[in-house]
Amino acid sequence: MSVECVEDIHKYLIDVCRLHRNAQEVFLVLAVNAKGFIIGSMTAGVGDLCSVPVHPREIFKFAIASNTGGIICAHNHPSEIITPSDLDIEVTRSLQMQERFWASHS
Repeated sequence: MSVECVEDIHKYLIDVCRLHRNAQEVFLVLAVNAKGFIIGSMTAGVGDLCSVPVHPREIFKFAIASNTGGIICAHNHPSEIITPSDLDIEVTRSLQMQERFWASHS
């Protein structure tokens, strides 16, 4: 499947991954090739109702092993509160810092 916009990603997460049906938070990583096609996916973490533990090392290990052109990270909010939590923001910043590190060392 090709992803060209956020709606394509949402459709994939709902139709293929069934992310909305989980009773706990699940953190997924999608591997995307240089042409924007999803070439793989990984469940990076399964948590509880309000959080999911993930480690950037595992996410980037998957990305490197997949020989991917990029990654898309996503997780659900079973509580239906879509405002990012402090932990959501912290994980996003950590992933951004790790990405900059990998980009500068490749």
